[in-house]
Amino acid sequence: MVQIGNEITGGMLWPDGKLNGSTGWSNFAALLKAGIRGVKDIDTTVHIMIHIDKGGDNSASRWFFDNLTAQGVNFDVIGLSYYPWWQGTLPELQSNVNDLASRYNKKIVVAETAYPWTLSWNDNVPNIVGDSSQLLPEYPATVDGQRNFLNGLIQTVLNIPNNKGMGFFYWEPDWISAPQLGSSWENLALFDFAGNAANSFSVFNSTPVSVSQRSNVPASFALHQNYPNPFNPTTHFRFSIANFEFVTLKVYDLLGREIATLVNGKKSPGTYEVLFDGSKLPSGVYFYRLESGRFAETKKLILIK
Repeated sequence: MVQIGNEITGGMLWPDGKLNGSTGWSNFAALLKAGIRGVKDIDTTVHIMIHIDKGGDNSASRWFFDNLTAQGVNFDVIGLSYYPWWQGTLPELQSNVNDLASRYNKKIVVAETAYPWTLSWNDNVPNIVGDSSQLLPEYPATVDGQRNFLNGLIQTVLNIPNNKGMGFFYWEPDWISAPQLGSSWENLALFDFAGNAANSFSVFNSTPVSVSQRSNVPASFALHQNYPNPFNPTTHFRFSIANFEFVTLKVYDLLGREIATLVNGKKSPGTYEVLFDGSKLPSGVYFYRLESGRFAETKKLILIK
């Protein structure tokens, strides 16, 4: 996949490809088409991403892609930057990506995102995010808050209809301060001020490939037995929640070590199904545990290869 330009809501290669309201689209589209031709001349199978910076802004996203498609620009993937302090809440992102996926029938990538693990400074360079007013209320500026935000983002991408969500890129995970070189992004990295990897990396250990929600609202909480069981290499987990709750669903080995976090975020009442891939795990007995409010339950699953 090749991205033509970066956050090109205002056009590219100014002044030739600058967008100014309703003007400039012809020149801008010509530049994009030339870039796409260059990629296709090398390999016709490479997917083309068009990336803008309007993660939670549906009206601006529609304006851009309506005009772009009217110019006949042929692309495969919509890329969106999503930084909450600039581009809204996770529900606003969800609303936007759901609409874009159905409106343009394109795959969706969150091409840039980040969240702070602290509001403290380690150098003399002012940080981009340094005030609690820039945070999402449910995600404090802590390592746990950063990890939970990323899990919430993962669920948002997984919930895009028709499996149109491809994934996300974290920007910029290693931009910490160095001697003689400060960083305005140091508290948004995935490393602490000493360069140690944060526990936030645990979100990349999860292996869900889809999450679906069923329409009927259950009367009580329930964790169902996975199916099939035993399994190889995939199995389904199904659970029901009766209230709007913060939900976690995790997989553990026989020693109680966490293997994967499949769900970690707030969920509306409903019945959910998660597909778990154990292809990278050895055969054996594992446990999966659901926690939601006062409800907690653990069940056993068996992987046989």
